Amino acid sequence: MRATAAVLLVHCLLAISHAWDCQEVLNINNLMQIDAGLGQVVATDTSQIPYYLVADKWIRLPGSLKHITIGPAGIWGVNKGDSIYKYVAGLPGAVKYYSCGPFGCWAVNNNDDIFLMSLNQDCQNKGWSHIDGKLSMIEVATDGSVFGVNSLGDVYTRDIMRATAAVLLVLCLLAISHAWDCQTVVDIYNLMQIDAGLGQVVATNTNQIPYYLVGDKWIRLPGSLKHITVGPAGIWGVNSGNIIYKYVAGNWEQYAINVKQVDAGGDEFIVGANMDNTPFCVKSSAIVGIMGQDPHYHGTRLPGSVKYLSCGPFGCWAVNNNDEIFLMSNVNKDTCQNKGWSHIDGKLSMIEVATDGSVFGVNSDGQVYTRDGITASKPEGTGWSIVPMYMPMTHVTYDLGRLWVVSKSGFTMVCKR
Repeated sequence: MRATAAVLLVHCLLAISHAWDCQEVLNINNLMQIDAGLGQVVATDTSQIPYYLVADKWIRLPGSLKHITIGPAGIWGVNKGDSIYKYVAGLPGAVKYYSCGPFGCWAVNNNDDIFLMSLNQDCQNKGWSHIDGKLSMIEVATDGSVFGVNSLGDVYTRDIMRATAAVLLVLCLLAISHAWDCQTVVDIYNLMQIDAGLGQVVATNTNQIPYYLVGDKWIRLPGSLKHITVGPAGIWGVNSGNIIYKYVAGNWEQYAINVKQVDAGGDEFIVGANMDNTPFCVKSSAIVGIMGQDPHYHGTRLPGSVKYLSCGPFGCWAVNNNDEIFLMSNVNKDTCQNKGWSHIDGKLSMIEVATDGSVFGVNSDGQVYTRDGITASKPEGTGWSIVPMYMPMTHVTYDLGRLWVVSKSGFTMVCKR
């Protein structure tokens, strides 16, 4: 009676207002604070548990926070000790039980999640890779066999030859590179494209299922997308029908049609490429309120013809059908005014710009490159350097010191300098 009466009272009070159409959110209780920005919603409850809204589901974020916020600067929070944190999607390092063998160390954390780390005799390692399943404890034999017990007392063994050999092979190949320390992301497969920005990571696989990384878990987003992007302009995507959407409060809102690629990395503005390779820019004020937007609206047409483009703080980079590279610096976020494209040496099939201005790309042979010497006064940089991967890649993105790469063979890896 009390719960029902309270709900009815809320609805009755809200019904008095003609300016706002309100409804109660019933699938989360005892919120202490909530914040919305860039079409995304975060909150924390009276137990200081932080949440992120996906469709109508509140996904628990790692940690404990008394305050949380989201906006063009990313997701930030404050804990009960008054320490401030920035959300950076990735792998955890805290474990309650671990055991090592000839092929690496296995561990479980307080949530019974399972992890694998490859390391040498000097304790140099590649960090933890998440492994499917749940175990309360785990042990590794001297021959590499792995056994564990779950919370119900069931005993399991790991198929080492199939599950571990492929991971170790990749780690051994990547260990050849001295510039980057890479590890496989083993809990998601067959990615088609990945994007990182503001500490957040999104991706879509070959089945066009979109994902959002929470801690070390890939959370499925609603809808079906062939391309997805995250940045200061929010989260945007393109489906198989070439319709562009913005992620708003857990769901997708249609914005425009006849688009094949979009990028949210600019200073609160977006850019993209139409089906005829015409690049466009949508100014920051036009992407704030998208409800009722004319589906044929494509913002401001940019010069030239490009198949893929991406923006950062110092300008927008693009490649055309001949894999030629171009830079458009000083794009005005309020008007999309620009000084046109400047040709840059080299050849790339796709290119991505990070929120710190770093530029990475992949060529037609699957080789990964980064642009050196980029500054605000020299946005074109000084030259290209190869990032050794020792296997062909198809897609790359970079944010906050982490390089995410997708290989042609289906592996996804995250690398640090």
